[in-house]
Amino acid sequence: MLCYRCKKDLPEDRFTNDKSRQRGKSAYCKLCAKEYRQKPEIKAAAEARRKRLGKKRDEKSYESFRAYSSRYRQRNPDKSSGTPTKKAHRELKRAIRNGEIIKPSYCSNCGRTNCRIEGHHPDYDKPLKVVWLCVSCHKSIE
Repeated sequence: MLCYRCKKDLPEDRFTNDKSRQRGKSAYCKLCAKEYRQKPEIKAAAEARRKRLGKKRDEKSYESFRAYSSRYRQRNPDKSSGTPTKKAHRELKRAIRNGEIIKPSYCSNCGRTNCRIEGHHPDYDKPLKVVWLCVSCHKSIE
């Protein structure tokens, strides 16, 4: 892989994992990323972010949030986490994460590779029985 910063062609193990990127690896090699993080302005921003996220909710705002969440779940039962759809999605994600199911790299309908593959649940009562489809095939089925 080519490092975006130093322009060197390096093996993949020299890059950190980054799920947000298409290849799953960072654009910078580990050495360049470390140098970047050592810059004073980057360190200051990271420290400010840690402080901001580290603040605890006070008890009053926490209680009002819980009350709001409870009212929302009562008014929108179809959107709550207990729907069969969400339960099936959650169960499938857990099985993939634990290695019980291996997500293929190709569409079982058209055979395309190098595209995003999604699990289609024909029956939500059987959350681990899925058909692996590319986005376009999945849209045409639903």
